[in-house]
Amino acid sequence: MNQLRTPNIAMIAAACGFDAVYIDLEHNPTSLETAAAVCVAALGMGIT
Repeated sequence: MNQLRTPNIAMIAAACGFDAVYIDLEHNPTSLETAAAVCVAALGMGIT
């Protein structure tokens, strides 16, 4: 998520066959709101 900070990352992960994503915010400028939006999008794609 360092380069692409949109919920579209969930669609990309689903298209690549991933069944889970891990969002690490420790050393990343991504906001909590963006991380939450990615999580909601991932759940909608069947990704946990």
